[in-house]
Amino acid sequence: MYLELKDIKKSFGEEDNKTYALRGVSFGVEKGAFDYHTSKDILQLLDGVNRKYGTTVIMVTHNEALAEMADRVIRVKDGMIVKNDQNHVRVSVADLEW
Repeated sequence: MYLELKDIKKSFGEEDNKTYALRGVSFGVEKGAFDYHTSKDILQLLDGVNRKYGTTVIMVTHNEALAEMADRVIRVKDGMIVKNDQNHVRVSVADLEW
């Protein structure tokens, strides 16, 4: 699957460009709307945008495996930050398993 920002834009209408991909992932991946391979394709897209353009991607998830691809992992409990760690060894999206 090849997903482009313009495809996401069509789905969500005229919003700030920065919100398109993030909304697509938050709705689709967390709700189980995508199969495993499509989820990985979307994560690859976000990772590529992050690396190419230096953008910040904030992902909120219960999936512990996805934390391995992050530069920083912030853990929250009862609305409070309980841990804020820098991830020195990022795992590529291709190597993630869940």
